Amino acid sequence: MNVMHVLESAIDRPVVETRPAARMVSSGLITLRKSGSRPVSFSGRHLAFFNGYRAGTPLWHELNLYQTDDGRFVGEIRVYTKAEGSSDQFHVLVGDGLEEVLSFFEGYAPKRDVMADFDIFDPELAPAELMVQAAALKYRIAETENQYRAVLSGFLKDLNNG
Repeated sequence: MNVMHVLESAIDRPVVETRPAARMVSSGLITLRKSGSRPVSFSGRHLAFFNGYRAGTPLWHELNLYQTDDGRFVGEIRVYTKAEGSSDQFHVLVGDGLEEVLSFFEGYAPKRDVMADFDIFDPELAPAELMVQAAALKYRIAETENQYRAVLSGFLKDLNNG
């Protein structure tokens, strides 16, 4: 996992990104992608980062915390996937306080990120095959939730130890 010590200046650390999603400009302007809507731009600084990538995993989360120049906080959850037909997702919340953003991270439901890889209405699938597919999907959902909780735990631990 890539870990940044929280509250470390973004200028003092090397940029480590799995894919470009945030763009920092020398003026302190940060632009974040947000799935399904316009990008979120603000002036501020990057405070914390935790990436849950593991070799071989089909889906992982990255958490980022920013503080705007006017004192608000921005939480970002990036969801990266290797699944065919799926696209990466970017969730952003701009909050008035740190607690609001931490609640955003803690309340996130990663099971929404897991896509079914079978068609429940496929007439060729026997009921037993559907049961096996459903059991495999349930397992992937549980694994994704566990992975997200581990990322969140590491992120919060680093934030607390700041």
